[in-house]
Amino acid sequence: MVLDKFLRWKKIKLVLIIGQDDSGMTDFIFSLVSDDRKTIKLKKPLKGFKKISIISSEVVILKDDNFSVTELESFFSIFDEVIVVFKKSKKMKNERKIISLLTEKDTLLASDDLMEKLSKKKLKKRVSFGFKREADFYMSDLNLGDKINFKINYNGSSIPVWYRGEGKKEDALKITGALAVGSLLNLNLVDLTRRIKN
Repeated sequence: MVLDKFLRWKKIKLVLIIGQDDSGMTDFIFSLVSDDRKTIKLKKPLKGFKKISIISSEVVILKDDNFSVTELESFFSIFDEVIVVFKKSKKMKNERKIISLLTEKDTLLASDDLMEKLSKKKLKKRVSFGFKREADFYMSDLNLGDKINFKINYNGSSIPVWYRGEGKKEDALKITGALAVGSLLNLNLVDLTRRIKN
């Protein structure tokens, strides 16, 4: 289809959030990246000429709501790159089938403990975040209270993070996952942490 080819030429990126999102990661990612990238949120994959609504976007964020793998496969094909973010959930469906749709330019992003349970398909880009030192984006020096502060460690750098929010461990994980998405979208990690602080 001509429209699909044109959208691929536009090099739009898709961020797909899969799993329970009680912490509000979808909205947090949107607020974090939308200042630097033309970003829209969708409730479901678009079909046919409805796809034209994303034509002026740079990033599309979609929260999975038990869409069929067929729907996602068709939707994935119009994007230059797909970042699939797996949230921890007791009821994740079709994760192996969704991972099988990813190409070598796409990215699988998940918390470190969840990454170990996901499909072992050989992907060029597997990025993890969490509390373990083995994670690509790992948290250290976590302090919880009426504010959250910790260090995010990535590529040999250690960057302080401050957030005015409820002091929950899940919030720290949400922030780290969102920062990882921002970094994968080629946004400056230091600038993103400043935005969170402000």
